[in-house]
Amino acid sequence: MASPGVIAEGGANEEFSDIIKWRSDEHDSVQRKTFTKWINAQFSKAGKTPIKDMFSDLRDGRKLLDLLGGTHRQLPLVKCVMMCLVNF
Repeated sequence: MASPGVIAEGGANEEFSDIIKWRSDEHDSVQRKTFTKWINAQFSKAGKTPIKDMFSDLRDGRKLLDLLGGTHRQLPLVKCVMMCLVNF
């Protein structure tokens, strides 16, 4: 038979686990909203329609390709040549 101290300690661990799960869920929600806002900012710069839900709208890959196509930036040729010279 377990002593009352062990039961109380187990309850505290469960409560602590619940708090960690709640914080983790809250963090995930904030990250999802932040990344969705960033994607919509990139789409608005490119004149594309915004997304509502990141997971469902990026699922098939078409919007993701639009996102990658809009943020592609080419490095200046001078830096590429300098990097090649350093690598030799």
